[in-house]
Amino acid sequence: MSTDLLAMHRAFLEEVIAKREKLRKEDDQLAAVEDYHRRIVEELAPAGQNGTAATGGRSREVKDMRLLRAQRHEACQIALEELGGHAKTQEIAAWLRARGYGSEFDERVFQNTCYTALTRKTELFEKVGPGEWKLAS
Repeated sequence: MSTDLLAMHRAFLEEVIAKREKLRKEDDQLAAVEDYHRRIVEELAPAGQNGTAATGGRSREVKDMRLLRAQRHEACQIALEELGGHAKTQEIAAWLRARGYGSEFDERVFQNTCYTALTRKTELFEKVGPGEWKLAS
């Protein structure tokens, strides 16, 4: 009888450990999502003065005044216009970062947010190849 009781407690303990590990992973994922959205909120904070955009206590110098209050899709549209109407996602992101837009983000994160803006605004952008975009006609 005590062997059955021991087996039952071991099984229960293993179940609790597995659930705790699952919760830890979910907590890590939620923390990453929270950090990602916190950076976006800081990026979209109201602009300061003199070409400086407020970013939650930090500031970034925007070298192209058209980008100062631009939303991501508007910034991508400006970049595509300046790049001749056709460019890869990485080229668009690099052009924007060179002008101070999105420079507080990790490069890969910024490229992903540009890609998202390009895919969601089908009335503005047309995909012409893998990672390549042009202004919609």
